[in-house]
Amino acid sequence: MSAVWKLHQQARLRLLGLTGRFLGGEGRAGAKRSLYESLRAGWAWRHFAMELAFHRTVTRYRTTLLGPVWIVLGFVIFSFGMVFLSSRLFGLPWERLLPYVVVGLFGWNLILGVLSEGPRALVESANLLQQSQTPVVLYPIVSTIKQVLIAAHNIPVVIAVVVLTPNALSPNVAWAIPGFAAIIVFAGSTCVILAIIATYIPDVAEVVTSALRFVFFFTPIFWMADTRPGLATIWLWNPFYYFVEAFRGPVLGTSDPLQILPVASAIAFGSAILAFILARCMSRNTITRL
Repeated sequence: MSAVWKLHQQARLRLLGLTGRFLGGEGRAGAKRSLYESLRAGWAWRHFAMELAFHRTVTRYRTTLLGPVWIVLGFVIFSFGMVFLSSRLFGLPWERLLPYVVVGLFGWNLILGVLSEGPRALVESANLLQQSQTPVVLYPIVSTIKQVLIAAHNIPVVIAVVVLTPNALSPNVAWAIPGFAAIIVFAGSTCVILAIIATYIPDVAEVVTSALRFVFFFTPIFWMADTRPGLATIWLWNPFYYFVEAFRGPVLGTSDPLQILPVASAIAFGSAILAFILARCMSRNTITRL
């Protein structure tokens, strides 16, 4: 508990120091920029974004006894519970399901966390946004970084399961890196889109939460796609499948990365372009609506 509190205080002091450099004056958050200027401005704010994301992550632990252990415990309990249930429902051996479910849930939880926070990203940061020169897209990016930090807690579990399960690790595991990058680009871009839309339609948070619960059951996470060919028309048109499989496929060898990754990359690129256009055209009106 004392170690968590120390991290919280250190993150808070660093964040206050960075915030003091940018507060005050008339911000350019609503100003329109070219793509190059937007990327350059975003890069200039990278330290502030990282510190704010780290501060918000550590704040989660301040009032808990076990701190980040709860994240790992929750992931382990849910993963093993789904493996136990799925092995009974579908008659599959647990040693085949365990790495499939654990790696799939790792990717899904990252997407779920970012998209769930998306509609609240700007609303919860309204004071900082209105009183500083920070760009609108910064706070959805902070939410994305925060969820990446939270997901990183579960990496040791994923590595342990994949390494200890016989014949689970694929020789194409290096392809998981661009797959993970595609997840971050897609989730971060969608977070920006949802954050801006939420300033116009406040109920979008409830819609997203309900929709993601529904999509979870239609995405091959706790059930294996190759054992349910009759559902191919469902999961092949499910964009979330391509992002989960873009990371899981190279790790476990459950799919060809040259077939999955181009689709995931195309969707991620399209969402990034849409997010940039939306932020460029509506950022000024977004600030006034907060």
